[in-house]
Amino acid sequence: MNNRFLLVRLGLKLSALTSKNRFIALTSRLATVGIVLGVATLITVLAVMRGFENEIRHSLIREFDHLQIYAYNDYYPASLYEELRSLDSVVAVTGVAKSFGLIKGLKQYTPVIIMSFESADADLELPDIKDDEIYLSSNHTLYYEEGDEVSLVLPQPGRMKPKLVSPKYRGNYHSSQLGRQGAMIGLVSYDTFKRISGINHLDSLTIVVDDLYATSNVKQYIADRYGMMYQSFDWKDKYQPLFSALRMQRALMVFILSMITLVAMFSLVSGLVMLSADKQEEIAVLRTMGLSRLNVMNIFIMQGAYITFIGVSLGAMLAVILCYFAQDVATLLESILGFQLIDERVYATSKLPTDLNISLILSVAMSAFIIGIIASILPARRAAKLDPATVLRYV
Repeated sequence: MNNRFLLVRLGLKLSALTSKNRFIALTSRLATVGIVLGVATLITVLAVMRGFENEIRHSLIREFDHLQIYAYNDYYPASLYEELRSLDSVVAVTGVAKSFGLIKGLKQYTPVIIMSFESADADLELPDIKDDEIYLSSNHTLYYEEGDEVSLVLPQPGRMKPKLVSPKYRGNYHSSQLGRQGAMIGLVSYDTFKRISGINHLDSLTIVVDDLYATSNVKQYIADRYGMMYQSFDWKDKYQPLFSALRMQRALMVFILSMITLVAMFSLVSGLVMLSADKQEEIAVLRTMGLSRLNVMNIFIMQGAYITFIGVSLGAMLAVILCYFAQDVATLLESILGFQLIDERVYATSKLPTDLNISLILSVAMSAFIIGIIASILPARRAAKLDPATVLRYV
């Protein structure tokens, strides 16, 4: 215990930050500033990128994008519904039927997806659709009024001639909950769907979960229990290219911003090397008094750890402050530059989102701290190799 306390006292006594040699002190302080800026920039940028990724994810992924199950024989027994509802994180399970057709507008026909849900689960917040009624996702170009008959042209299985049907229009339904289908959506009751489309089986099962990342557990359960009987696809399969690109972008940003910290580590190494050269006589005296080479190494590694710890701590605190006032900083920059930095049409938000948590701060801080200790080993070994007899020969 006393030996450790002595090493700490010696490390503080020989600190490069308080060295009488101004150049060594300046180099060490610049290294500290570099570590502060590197850690703060890396944490802040990662928090902003995670925030944008979350905004994009929530704008794209709707309840009916969570998880879909397809049966090879189009058979979905009632026992499967109950089994899936009993799983953790599963909020609702319902069958989905889907067909395609054309809807008549003022001057032309428009493609439409006719969808129906086997059961109106209360957790899904679906409208109460009666027979021979239809809700549309958009009515901007069709100009139907409530109660009007909607002209639909639907293909029929096994028949060359399509079927003309005219359900009553009951209003618009906000289609964002249904996910991005790529066309206008018409919602009808299941009985109406079977009658107008001629399709008497479900297209798939839709599973809604309370945690987006819980879909992996549900998919694994289905694969283990039923094998190839059912094929499941979740939101990660649907939007895999987009989120893979975002992850690649984040990895490249981490690599680029890490260069700031690495440059600061070179300054740290330079400062410790110059410190070992400047303190040769003190090191030689300590060696003649019985201090081992390992203890000399520990003193200089402690120097690097001390400088790195200060830089990492200040950098983490600066990052928290920047993330907290991120929107204020963005607003200030927009007022100075005179244009909007964040386009809502591109990023699904007009604000600067941040997703900062303790795991992100600790991962960046610990990585920088470990790199700082590793960088201190070279000058520490150089200092430990000093020969006391050679240094004190001409003193």
